[in-house]
Amino acid sequence: MMGWGKSQAIWRALTTVNAPLPAHIDADTLLDCLNLSTTDRRWRPHVRAFFDEVRVEVMMDLVLEGSTRFETLAKAIQFWEVDEAYESVGWVREMSAGSSPSSD
Repeated sequence: MMGWGKSQAIWRALTTVNAPLPAHIDADTLLDCLNLSTTDRRWRPHVRAFFDEVRVEVMMDLVLEGSTRFETLAKAIQFWEVDEAYESVGWVREMSAGSSPSSD
């Protein structure tokens, strides 16, 4: 199986994010958007779909795998102007507020 290797959760997120959209985003670009390494507005629908459609368990896995952090996801919500009504937005903000600095 060809794989991105770093994250299994990103593949679960990609199948959800890409399903309804005509232009598909790849794993690296989605993670770059979530981590604000890429800020190209053409990916805004994909980032919004991530927070609207992807289950919080997948988001948690991305954090546990080290692909992103809750604090970074909270910043992405603001930057990409994600709808505050999405359930995952409140959850990410809660997790971000409750996160303690990592000990690495």
